[in-house]
Amino acid sequence: MKTRLLIIIGITITVISAIAVGFFTLSSDDQQYSKENPYGFSAHVFYDPHFLPIMCPIQTDDCGTHLQLSIRSDVPAILQGYKICSGFSCVSQDHMQFSTKDSGIIPIFDGNKWNVGDKISLKVQVVTEYDKGITHSQPEPFYIDLGESEIAEDGFNAEPDSKVNVMCMTLEKSKDTATFFKIPSYLPDGYSFKCSFSGTPYESYMIFHNKKVPDGWISNYPELISDGAIFIFQTDEKRLVGEKEFAIYGSATQRIQDTYDGVMVENPSLHPQLIQINGMLAYAVDSCNDCGIQTANFTDGTVIQKHTSAETKIKFIDENGVKYSLQAGIPLNELIKVAESLQ
Repeated sequence: MKTRLLIIIGITITVISAIAVGFFTLSSDDQQYSKENPYGFSAHVFYDPHFLPIMCPIQTDDCGTHLQLSIRSDVPAILQGYKICSGFSCVSQDHMQFSTKDSGIIPIFDGNKWNVGDKISLKVQVVTEYDKGITHSQPEPFYIDLGESEIAEDGFNAEPDSKVNVMCMTLEKSKDTATFFKIPSYLPDGYSFKCSFSGTPYESYMIFHNKKVPDGWISNYPELISDGAIFIFQTDEKRLVGEKEFAIYGSATQRIQDTYDGVMVENPSLHPQLIQINGMLAYAVDSCNDCGIQTANFTDGTVIQKHTSAETKIKFIDENGVKYSLQAGIPLNELIKVAESLQ
């Protein structure tokens, strides 16, 4: 009996010790954050339904977010990480390099557990903007506690001083956020630039058409493509995920080959092609009616297939780690000219 009592006491002390260690570990982590804010840094979390198709318009199944983070500062600064909590539920990200000089939007991955109106606490790791070309150590970061706020709806309406039509930017305005993207010098007769959008420094969206593009075009780009539009999506993958993570993706040539091989297995009726765009291997599909096949597999063994039409597509990755996806309602030979003219 005495032995059993000692064991119970020992277990109790061990559990209490573990809880105490965990508590003080969490507390020490929280204590590194301060209300001191030398940069006048501010941020807010918002939900905007217009941005759902923007986060990944080509492969919507990969979207794991419906919330975004908008940042500003009085003094140029770099966001290196954030920690957002609602009650005991938290999401965080570090190893970031997002300058407040970029008027962009940061997707909050795994943020779909919260809703508009939820109260959140927001803490950030911020460092002053510095010249990377000068040989010196990076400045020490500030860990700023921005306090509590609520998840807002429609982030741009929450910023009354914003006069930019974010859904239809000029190329110059998009370049203010994402400097890396290329613009085609060739367009088919009658086509011209209509709208662009760059929500982060890593992504660029452009649409070209021979007709007027309606408001909210990015939410309806598939219909516009079917109507003949040219949609160009560019992602600076290496900068987005970091050079180390990007290396895990494998070579550009192998990735394009894998895309081609996968389509040949799953949907050979699309007649995919491997072509060259300025010396780079590219995956391509010409538009066709009822050549695509969508397959639905049910748990009872039922399989339903549906024939679909396919738009013209070209995908390739350059030596700088930028991925290009072009979709259009024009023949492949014309879209190749557009892709080859990107500069």
